[in-house]
Amino acid sequence: MNNKLVELKNELEENIKGKERVVNALSYSRLVVFVLALVLYLMAPYKEGGLKIALYVIVIALTIAFIVLIVVHQIKYNALDYMKFEIASINDYELRLNNKYQRFKDGGEEFKNEDNYYEYDLDLFGKASVYKYLNVSRTAYGRKAFAFALKDKDTSEDIIRERQDAVRELASDPKTHIELEAISRIYEKRVDDRRATSMDNALSLVENEVHTPSYEIAVGIFSNIMVILSIVLACLKVVGYGYIAGAILISFILNTYIIASIKEIRANVIPINNLFSGYDNYISYMKQKSFSSKALNDIKNTLESGSEKGIKQFNILNGFISSGSNILFSVIFNGLFALDAYLSVLYAHWQKKYAHTIRNTVEAVGDLEGYLSLSSIALTRDDCIMPEISSDFKFKNLKHPLIDYNKCIGNDFVFNDLNIITGSNMSGKTTFMRSIGVNYLLFKAGGYVVAESFSASIYKLFTSMKVSDDVTDGISTFYAEILRVKSIIDYTKENKPMLVLIDEIFKGTNTKDRLVGAKSVLEHLRRDGIKAIITTHDLELCDAEGVMNYHFLEHYEDDKILFDYKIHDGISKTRNAIYLLKLAGIIEE
Repeated sequence: MNNKLVELKNELEENIKGKERVVNALSYSRLVVFVLALVLYLMAPYKEGGLKIALYVIVIALTIAFIVLIVVHQIKYNALDYMKFEIASINDYELRLNNKYQRFKDGGEEFKNEDNYYEYDLDLFGKASVYKYLNVSRTAYGRKAFAFALKDKDTSEDIIRERQDAVRELASDPKTHIELEAISRIYEKRVDDRRATSMDNALSLVENEVHTPSYEIAVGIFSNIMVILSIVLACLKVVGYGYIAGAILISFILNTYIIASIKEIRANVIPINNLFSGYDNYISYMKQKSFSSKALNDIKNTLESGSEKGIKQFNILNGFISSGSNILFSVIFNGLFALDAYLSVLYAHWQKKYAHTIRNTVEAVGDLEGYLSLSSIALTRDDCIMPEISSDFKFKNLKHPLIDYNKCIGNDFVFNDLNIITGSNMSGKTTFMRSIGVNYLLFKAGGYVVAESFSASIYKLFTSMKVSDDVTDGISTFYAEILRVKSIIDYTKENKPMLVLIDEIFKGTNTKDRLVGAKSVLEHLRRDGIKAIITTHDLELCDAEGVMNYHFLEHYEDDKILFDYKIHDGISKTRNAIYLLKLAGIIEE
């Protein structure tokens, strides 16, 4: 784990001990002040003269002190809570480093797209996935931004470099990284925003413009004048106090049945609930930070042009507007103050001034969390680097990020156009290709890769690895692979750069047909701009024109099969299927 994180954790743990002592002292002091005030208040009526007055003065002073202690205690408690969230974030990095990330709840399953074969082949989403390992996003749009970043999308060198700058800057400042994660955790504590559709709906509702007719405002003003006038006249003994009750009742009826716009506003606001609560924390934090990368400055500028005040005002309005659905609240506040009429006016004013900034704020925070997630791997391990954009596709000591940090074996490789890899079962061929695929997607996302060096250009990624049948559609494993390979062949006609990774090509059919099909695929892939790796057990395929051959191998010690998991030049000279069958007791000696 990053050394700065270790130092930060130690510092936080010391600070937390001090904060806990202060919070506990404030809690004790608050209790003592309350009890003392209560005792003196109960004693005062039994005293006389100056002592009685003095006791009441002391009670008032203690009451003020009690309120101050409540406020200070809450501030200190929130600060303590924030530091505990920081510790929780750092602890998650320890879990990642120790390969215990599967304990995390969020695997991003809703972002899976079954049409993108590479998502399934490379375990991008799900129980033990790249998303689960790296994700630190907790807002709906943050989760969506990170999931979208992992997908193989159209991009450009300029976009990749811009994203790299932002990710690199966040990774270089672990303290800022952890503080932003803590803000995300506070948000998550306040609101369950797991479904992106809930935030999409909230944004649509807040942008749904509501008009407040002038006659509704007039009704509110009239109701206020009527209630105030009845109170004044009753106090002057001109009318009885019953007129006040009558005026309040009429005011309640007028505001409940004539103020129609508040009903539409309430229908829009109540489903939003507290989804925007906490975004003001992101804004206030980003305002005080300075950044060098363009992407992070763009986010900062967007948040600053949005409004911390606007979100806070919405949360206050939301509370009052939602409370109006409570009949007791409505009777009191509409009857006495014609509150619905004024809430309609205030909401319309808020909407005109701030509604257009909310979506920008939500999206900007989402982008920020996406960059945080992409940079999280650099805080987890020290064997990752920011890759280079180059026409040469090569890497050194490349590793799969999801394999145990202490056990994973890295590999060096320089891509030729067509590459055939042979080797025994379990020797590392598939893992090698998955390592390439995962790290390549991280490269396109603008993130770090797990390697000593890595350079590549921009390609469209195609994979055929974890092929399975589909009983519901009557598709066999072999035909499922045919469909995948067909999508690859179809794209070659676009004459665009491609990265193709095919594991054990056409393994679902006989050797003769497999060779015919595989050689045909090689012919289609023999084009400029295509980089391909195909693994196979058919050594005959290694003689195809224009291919470069590599292999993984095994050796035996004390009747045990061992692998070095390193890629070697040339064609495999060994095989282990018979040995494994004997080991399993299927074939007898």
